Amino acid sequence: TTVFISKSIPPQFAPLIQVRPISDGYDEGGFSQAESTPAYLSSLRANGSKTLARLVKTLSEEGDPVKAVIYDGFLPWAVDVAKQFGLVGVLFFTQSCAVNCIYYHIQRGLIRVPLSGPNSKTISIPGVPELQPREAPSFIHRYGSYPFWFDTVLGQFSNIDQANWVLCNVFYEMEKEVVDWMANLWRVRTIGPTIPSYYLDKRLEDDKDYSLQFFKPNTTLCRDWLNTKPSGSVI
Repeated sequence: TTVFISKSIPPQFAPLIQVRPISDGYDEGGFSQAESTPAYLSSLRANGSKTLARLVKTLSEEGDPVKAVIYDGFLPWAVDVAKQFGLVGVLFFTQSCAVNCIYYHIQRGLIRVPLSGPNSKTISIPGVPELQPREAPSFIHRYGSYPFWFDTVLGQFSNIDQANWVLCNVFYEMEKEVVDWMANLWRVRTIGPTIPSYYLDKRLEDDKDYSLQFFKPNTTLCRDWLNTKPSGSVI
C-alpha cells in the first residue's frame, strides 16, 4: 500500500499484519493531490518502483529477505523490480478471468477496437459465450471514454510473461473454461473468492472482515436493503 493510504487507516482498523508502505509520490494527499490522472499514474510507477526496490533492500539488511513479490495486475512494474533482485514474481488478478481474457485479446491485437460501428461483430474468446459489443467492459465498449484507465487495464499484460505465477480471484469451477485456456499460456492458480471465511466455509469462525478498513462498516444498512428484494434476485 502507499504511504498516504497507510497513514489514513484509523488505529482501530489497523491490519493484523505488519505493513511497510511504498510511495506514490503524493504522501500527503494521495490521488487527490495529483494534478491529473496521467500525472498520478506516472508518479506511482516512478516512485513506486524506486521505493519498492528500497524496501526489498531494507528487509534483506534487516535479516528478513524477500522471497517473492505478489503484485496487483494494475501494477505491472512490480515484477520488473522483482526480477531486478532475482525474486519470484506472482501476478494477482483481482477481476474475473473472463474480463481479463477480453483485455488480453485487445492488448495483443486479437480483438480490434473500437468495437462499435457499422462493421462491429460479436466478441468471441476462448471459454466465454459470444458477447455483443455493448456487453463488454465499459472501458472497451465506450472506447476513448477513459483513455488512461484503458491503458492501465491493458497494461496488465505488457509484461505478464515475466511472472512466475498468475493467481486469479475466483474458484476454478466458476470459470473453468477460461482458466483452462489461461493455463495454456501461464502457470495459473485460482485462489478466490478472497472474502472472509465467515461468508464461505466458516472454518475460521472469527474471520468476518478483511482486517484492513478505512471506515466502520454498516452491515445492517446493506442487509436491510437486501431483505427488501426477492430471494435470489441480487448478484
